[in-house]
Amino acid sequence: MTALSLNAVTVRLGEVVALKDVSLALAPGSRLAVVGASGSGKTTLLRAVVGLAGIHSGTISLDGQEVAGPKAFVPAHRRAVGYVPQDGALFPHLTVERNIGFGIASRAHRYRQVNEAAGLVALEPQLLDRYPHELSGGQQQRVALARALAAKPRMIVLDEPFSALDTALRESARRSVMKVLDATGMTAILVTHDRDEALIFGDTVGVLDSGQLVQAGAPQTLFDDPATPEIAAFLADTCFLAGSINGDTAVTALGPVTIRHRHGSGGLIARVMLRPNQFAVSAAGVPNARVKNVEWRCATSRIRIRATSRGEDLALELPTDQTRGMAPDDLVHIRILGSGVAYSATSDRGRTERVELGTSRTPVTAGQPS
Repeated sequence: MTALSLNAVTVRLGEVVALKDVSLALAPGSRLAVVGASGSGKTTLLRAVVGLAGIHSGTISLDGQEVAGPKAFVPAHRRAVGYVPQDGALFPHLTVERNIGFGIASRAHRYRQVNEAAGLVALEPQLLDRYPHELSGGQQQRVALARALAAKPRMIVLDEPFSALDTALRESARRSVMKVLDATGMTAILVTHDRDEALIFGDTVGVLDSGQLVQAGAPQTLFDDPATPEIAAFLADTCFLAGSINGDTAVTALGPVTIRHRHGSGGLIARVMLRPNQFAVSAAGVPNARVKNVEWRCATSRIRIRATSRGEDLALELPTDQTRGMAPDDLVHIRILGSGVAYSATSDRGRTERVELGTSRTPVTAGQPS
């Protein structure tokens, strides 16, 4: 049985199609991270799952029960889905204890469930009598999570819950949440615009673009084999080189590259995707690039180079030891490490052929072996 199933779900907000034909399935206890730019439909997806937004076509099922579709609509308060909004939405006039216990119907069990939830999120007992304004941002985040867990939901959804925290606190809060989810076996969905957060949090990562689920899979799979150049560039820093295809090799301005995956309609010319750390400066060899700029970044340095044979500009990330003494206009020999992904070459208008994934009625399954 799946914990959550969406089948061809479409949501319209006025004239805008916020979600279009989205299908996915979540296994019990799995974590799905949904990432996308602002306006891609992330929050709409969560609101549809929680029951705060209606759907116009398709179905949503929780634990095999249809909760939204042509013949059913179960309201939010009966879906047993815990919701952690972006700002926490704590009640300022209630103590921490009363905030956590707000959604617990049984007065007889409230004290026990509040304390269990507070313990799960490592919230100190002395904080239960305080008010939200007396807490730090990280503590408020833990209270919001405890409130969602205290009601014993069948799954939990988190709407960019760490976005208001500074970098160090954000990482600590995320680790704490993941630890709680692992300990409870709770199925969870996180939506975020932070690509690193999505790749760290999710057993499965889904990429939304203009309301469509364009790709979903294990984080390493999406990083290693993004379906389109747009997804590749969105998920991580990316370098693209023009290449002439010869079997499973592309010949580029910086040398040959083994192609591990290929997308698009084929052809002898392709765009080859590499990551900025897939390059090295070699003392041997004929210079094939000119240094444009060097930025020191502690253990690594970001250098901008221009390939001398084709005039392609790239931003590379190299160990600082390799870039020591480099200066603009230096001629260097750059060699490529590892393999790349090839996409159809851009047209005369400079647009890339797009490969759409996840828009058919075949569900993208999250949290289960493929």
